[in-house]
Amino acid sequence: MKSRPHHSAPQEVELKLSLPGPHAAELAKRLAQLPALARRKPSRLSLSNIYFDTPDQALRQQGVALRLRRVGSEADPRWLQTLKTSSGERSALSQRGEWESPVAGPALDRAALAHTAWTGIDPDGRLFAALAPCFVTRFERTLWLVRRRGGSVVEVALDIGQVEANGKQAPICELELELKAGDSTALFALAHQLGRGVALLPANRSKAERGFLLAQDALDLPQRAQRAPLVLPLSRLELAQRVLREMFGHFSQNLEALGTSDDPEVVH
Repeated sequence: MKSRPHHSAPQEVELKLSLPGPHAAELAKRLAQLPALARRKPSRLSLSNIYFDTPDQALRQQGVALRLRRVGSEADPRWLQTLKTSSGERSALSQRGEWESPVAGPALDRAALAHTAWTGIDPDGRLFAALAPCFVTRFERTLWLVRRRGGSVVEVALDIGQVEANGKQAPICELELELKAGDSTALFALAHQLGRGVALLPANRSKAERGFLLAQDALDLPQRAQRAPLVLPLSRLELAQRVLREMFGHFSQNLEALGTSDDPEVVH
């Protein structure tokens, strides 16, 4: 789990991948047998998350996610409150601010947000007063800790479950590679190694984003290209990187939707 002191400026560096296909559970078993993971003893957690926002989705519009997470069973739960911020760019590789604190129970605790980015997001407390549950995610998480040559450490998390919103459900079957130590190139090297044995796709959407889209019946709609954020001055390399990042995000989101949608515009 990600538990860090509030007074630091915590950053989560993560590569998110999806396991496509109708037999995701079987693919997950194959994943556990791959050489990079087979010799490492996994741990398992049962996780249930409640995501909050205002009626007009003020947090989502700022790239912010606020959730309560129950770890363990209903009979013996632990509750964690997590705030995440985002750069706003569509990419399977994300670098986000993250603040996580234990709380007493299944209710948001404003005091736990005192030394986080929330103080700039909601200085007068009006947003907090308007927050309400939006959707939930429930999944089983299998964790491996992979130490690589050169000192890099990567936490591999396999999540299998579902997101639920307004009586609707959508499956979750994804792989999160989180950098615990070292350089982010270790994430791509490990993903390439795992991809030799199991089909993997870049996943540009977080569970929170998928939950909001499910609530709006927009999860598998065709994704249109967006204008890449180009704020001069930028070098030619930076310009190319931003344009290509947007193009690849657009392509991979539609590719993922193709697994569950027969809308010809997804292909188009």
